[in-house]
Amino acid sequence: MKDLSVFEHLPDNARVWLYQSNKELSLDIQENITKELQDFVASWAAHGSQLFGAAAAINERFLLVAVDEAKVPPSGCSIDSSVRLIKTLEQKYGIDLFSRINVFLLEEGKIVPLPYSELSNCNENVLVFDNLVQQLGEVRNNWPVALRASNFASVLT
Repeated sequence: MKDLSVFEHLPDNARVWLYQSNKELSLDIQENITKELQDFVASWAAHGSQLFGAAAAINERFLLVAVDEAKVPPSGCSIDSSVRLIKTLEQKYGIDLFSRINVFLLEEGKIVPLPYSELSNCNENVLVFDNLVQQLGEVRNNWPVALRASNFASVLT
């Protein structure tokens, strides 16, 4: 469901950015995107210092970028450069990685989109891919997560 092997060298408290695709990514596209992300990370720097990070397409819907802020914190410019790459990937592959219209659920082993506006109709135990998580440990250990324990839990009230 998620391939986090390229993130093994990073600690659980590494900062993350999750990007969700509006379209399913084929295995070939996932591999191509992962290569482009890894090439970017190999030269990703903040104020001339190499960032200690990783990035990959972790499944057919999500891209993950992570950085160990304790080693070298990212700067505004370095974060902007990663966003520019994500926008380039959108154009190249005809996908939208910034839309938050949908939330993704795990249903019967499949990643299924649901309009955010319909999330309040879900059972509190439904598993959601919370794209608002902040740390790699959350992705490793608690993703997907029950709606009631997610950043989207406020829709239940």
